[in-house]
Amino acid sequence: MQYFQVDAFATQPFTGNPAIVVPLQYWLKDELLQNIAAEHNLSETAFYVKNNEGIGLRWFTPNGEVRLCGHATLATAHVLFQHMGYSDSVIKFDTLSGPLLVEQENDNQYKMTFPADYPKIYGGIGPVLEILNIPNCIEIVQGKDDIIVVLEDEYVVKNIQPNFQKIAALDCRGIVVTSRSSDNDFISRCFYPKYNINEDPATGSAHTALFPYWSQKINKDFLTAVQWSNRKGYFKGQIADQQVIIYGRAYSILEGKYLINDLLQP
Repeated sequence: MQYFQVDAFATQPFTGNPAIVVPLQYWLKDELLQNIAAEHNLSETAFYVKNNEGIGLRWFTPNGEVRLCGHATLATAHVLFQHMGYSDSVIKFDTLSGPLLVEQENDNQYKMTFPADYPKIYGGIGPVLEILNIPNCIEIVQGKDDIIVVLEDEYVVKNIQPNFQKIAALDCRGIVVTSRSSDNDFISRCFYPKYNINEDPATGSAHTALFPYWSQKINKDFLTAVQWSNRKGYFKGQIADQQVIIYGRAYSILEGKYLINDLLQP
């Protein structure tokens, strides 16, 4: 059984967010899928199986399965188009978040159609500010997965030092901080210590809420964004009919195989 490592939402190899992609002939036991993800210890490991509805896709962090992952979906589409001979123009993924569509625009550029997540006002401002070690913010909203803290200054976004232990105790996936950006429409950082990911370098699922939020705030349908980290992730997106269309690039880094044949049973 083979696997691939792909850098997603990247401008070149060794940027963006690395994901493992594992093609399967059939679904393995959940415990084994989780053990494989923990072994790789990247923010996401994606597993897929071809089925009658398209391609079944699941995502595992080192510490659990998640409802939606953008960068590992992009990585999986890249593997299918570049390495597995997928010939249709659009891939339809069957996931816990419903159908997700990915279209290849060129060798490294992809167009992904995801459900839009319109965040709502969040009430607990004081505790969140304390967790982030900041005195104030513009507002705090919450999407389906994350609390989103909107800041006035991208300098604060770049230099924020949150309390990861307290973020992990919140009743949500994690915290996203964001502001307007001098080089793009907005900047963000994403913190997910609950899943053993203190900071994620490029989070497509968070942008299903960030793009609708900033589209309404600055009255633009097409936006550019950077997720700030040592690796940096770059996104383009637009809103269309309650959906978010996200554009990103992906690069294959390595290919390997597992040496655990006695465990690979359905």
